[in-house]
Amino acid sequence: MSHSNDEIHIVSYGTHTMVYIGLLVLTSLTVAVAGGDFGSLNLIIAMVIATCKAGLVLSYFMHVKFENRVLQMMVGSAILLLLIAYGMSFIDYGSR
Repeated sequence: MSHSNDEIHIVSYGTHTMVYIGLLVLTSLTVAVAGGDFGSLNLIIAMVIATCKAGLVLSYFMHVKFENRVLQMMVGSAILLLLIAYGMSFIDYGSR
């Protein structure tokens, strides 16, 4: 017996437009940072901007924002593991 608790979440055009504008702004910021000289902070700034863009896409376009808590916790733990891997990479990069 299968139980279906599927809920339909309708996101307004305004919300999609705001997410789109946010992604455009963050992309423009990425291009501006790539053209600037921030020394060793270039990589960190680019990763923070990319993480923000990924969060917007994950939340709204992949509908994780509207899922139940268990799935949100699974996605959160995957992101935490990714951040740990990034941190280990930065430590290795910094020691060279």
